[in-house]
Amino acid sequence: MRSSEVRGQPFFRVTFLLYIFFAGYLGTGESVKARTAPPQKPESFRQLEASVVSLKFFATETAKAAPMPLRAYNTDFIRADTHYIWWQLQLHAKAERDKPVRMLIKAVWQRPDGTEFRQSQTVTIPADSQYPCLAAGWGSTQQGTWLPGTYRVTILVDDVPVVRGEIEVFEKLLKGH
Repeated sequence: MRSSEVRGQPFFRVTFLLYIFFAGYLGTGESVKARTAPPQKPESFRQLEASVVSLKFFATETAKAAPMPLRAYNTDFIRADTHYIWWQLQLHAKAERDKPVRMLIKAVWQRPDGTEFRQSQTVTIPADSQYPCLAAGWGSTQQGTWLPGTYRVTILVDDVPVVRGEIEVFEKLLKGH
């Protein structure tokens, strides 16, 4: 019996080494890809073949958006001068369509203290609109109601996050002013 055990050991060693070699080799290379969930696109984005062009911010003194040519885009705002801050979402819609597309827009503003304010609106993108521009503001008729610090804004379309941005509200721009 001992002679068969001695003869089997080299075969076992070679088989084991080949197994380790191929097991390590077969698990590497281009054929192995990381498993990640495919990015989720809002239904209205699929209908429009839409993509985000930009997210910008601007301020107004009233609860009415300024006409586009008069908007001064910024990410830094002085607390004492700021009433309303608006986000503006620019899209590119590639799909040709013969009817309008409805979309639910939600904006989640995270204040510097971590609390949140949420806005939502349903908008209809006209059939002939290739670069729709959406905007909504938040604020007060009184100056100085914004807390100093960083605000994070997340825009969701059909409950899917599509873009995030940040703005900063300062107590004063420069000391002595």
